[in-house]
Amino acid sequence: MSIEQFQSIDGYTFEEGVAFLRLCNAPEGVIRHIASTHNRNNLHSEIHKMMRMPGVTQRLQAKGYSFAKKIAEAPVVPRKTEVVTKAVPQNDTTKEPEKDVVDDDSEIVLTKHDVRSHTNTRYEDMPNAITQQLWLKRQDLYRELQAAHREMRKTPKGEEHNEERAQYRAEVLRLDAEIEATWKAIDAEIERFNAEKERADKKADKPAFDVPNYRSYISKALRKKQLSPAQMVELQHRVDALLAAKEEFKPETLTKLKKLGISVG
Repeated sequence: MSIEQFQSIDGYTFEEGVAFLRLCNAPEGVIRHIASTHNRNNLHSEIHKMMRMPGVTQRLQAKGYSFAKKIAEAPVVPRKTEVVTKAVPQNDTTKEPEKDVVDDDSEIVLTKHDVRSHTNTRYEDMPNAITQQLWLKRQDLYRELQAAHREMRKTPKGEEHNEERAQYRAEVLRLDAEIEATWKAIDAEIERFNAEKERADKKADKPAFDVPNYRSYISKALRKKQLSPAQMVELQHRVDALLAAKEEFKPETLTKLKKLGISVG
């Protein structure tokens, strides 16, 4: 198969496109969403997005896809849909139905800037409730920005409409800045979350006891001429704890412990 068939939105079936996303190792949540909504525009956009990801080209070449022209260099078809806005009576043959091309905002698509500048771009990437809420806020802001931009474009030309157009433009700029601020908040929270997780992981890897104190007890016990039954039990306990924590003993220490009857694993 050639990659060129995926450059056109009509060059492949919906099922072929979904299968192609799986070959690209697209996130399973995204694939399920696209399959459930059967939105062909979203499918085509996601295919182009995945082809820009590192390693995807090599993976597809290994699967037998030819690359006469890389899809990563081809323009993405804009997500537009035609909506009939005026119905014409069936007996009226003098006019064609009027059509407006409008943005399909049934689902928010990330901008190229978002994809290029952020490692975590999908809702599925959000690690906790805080980032999920921020992501949904960004989605709502993006919808508002799209609506304001449409209104600005619909504003009639002429000096008498300059003020109205300027108001929409100011709203677009305000929303764009707020979206960028939301992304920064997401990034900051992800950084904080990852740092906290790393600290927790390091803490989990550490023994829940004082290693030097345990080693000191063992050393002192080995220097004693005789140990009571209680001391033998405590010595075995401390040896077991250090071994479980992947702590190592010198060979001579292991030999002495064995002679006392202490199990060393």
